[in-house]
Amino acid sequence: TNAVNHGDPKVIRVSCSRTDGRLSIVVTNRGGVAYSGQSTGYGIRNMQTRALQLNGGELQIKALQDGAEVVLRLDL
Repeated sequence: TNAVNHGDPKVIRVSCSRTDGRLSIVVTNRGGVAYSGQSTGYGIRNMQTRALQLNGGELQIKALQDGAEVVLRLDL
């Protein structure tokens, strides 16, 4: 819901893959508000905290020219 609520996207893509015992979930929103790479609220901080609580989880957020990409990686 963050992509819809904060990004005003035209397209949202969700993909999953499994490589070397790790699960990757990628959510990309395109065609809306570009992510600036900075956050003043609790949303991204809470997402990062939750990712760390999940079996070796790591969260990366990448700014795109016309949106953002969130990558969650977990040990299986």
